[in-house]
Amino acid sequence: MAYRKIPAQPGSSSRDKFVSVSRGLVARRYGNTRTYRGTCTGGSWMTVLLGPDALAGQIGGSSTDGSGLGSVITPLREYSPNKNWVAGHLLSASLGGSGIHDCNLTALTTAANNAHKTFEQHVEKMLAWCNLMDRNIRDADAWYGVEYSVSVSPLTYAKSPTPDDMYSYVYSHLTLNYGFVKLLKFPAGSRPSDKQHPPNKGEPLRSTDANWPALLNFMDACPWPTPQNPNNVKNLTVSALTNGGRTLSVEIHNQL
Repeated sequence: MAYRKIPAQPGSSSRDKFVSVSRGLVARRYGNTRTYRGTCTGGSWMTVLLGPDALAGQIGGSSTDGSGLGSVITPLREYSPNKNWVAGHLLSASLGGSGIHDCNLTALTTAANNAHKTFEQHVEKMLAWCNLMDRNIRDADAWYGVEYSVSVSPLTYAKSPTPDDMYSYVYSHLTLNYGFVKLLKFPAGSRPSDKQHPPNKGEPLRSTDANWPALLNFMDACPWPTPQNPNNVKNLTVSALTNGGRTLSVEIHNQL
């Protein structure tokens, strides 16, 4: 469901006991695309704030169709036939990312792309848990969602970039950061409205949060992926578990 009834804001003069609120894709931003020698090489970064209804199929993602980064991927496959290169999403189609717009694409080996999918699937599991919590704890003053960002390293895949080396048009690795966030239903200064949306900024979770034990239960059942456990891929580095283990930072490298 993209829309759900929730209690009207305290102090509202509305006669309605409930108001309808969308809680899917809350906020999404992209960095500028990059170029090398006049050729577009893809996006530089993406950050997204996702609410508990983000998996409801209402946020308009798309798969790649061969047109995105075509001026890089096609010659790259000819240049390096022993590797399978793809135009990888920064934000997956299932989470609302475009497979056509270059700002959401970067060249990845299949191994790196599959590793990225493992973490995207973990984000989806987190969102499904947020949705379940929302349905079971209807009197909570907040939604729970996921803040997720992907940045593309400015370092090239080529050790010494030159125009005739196709690896100069590819970047060395992605850095992912994601974790649970809290989205207040009625942030300070908001006014009652039957079209009110969640705030466009999440609050970090704290162990004092009333529903933190429920989130801990999720992390016990679905722990963070590790270098030893997504698809036995060896090009991962879990660089940090921060905020008391509530946020993950990880690098996914194209393999030389």
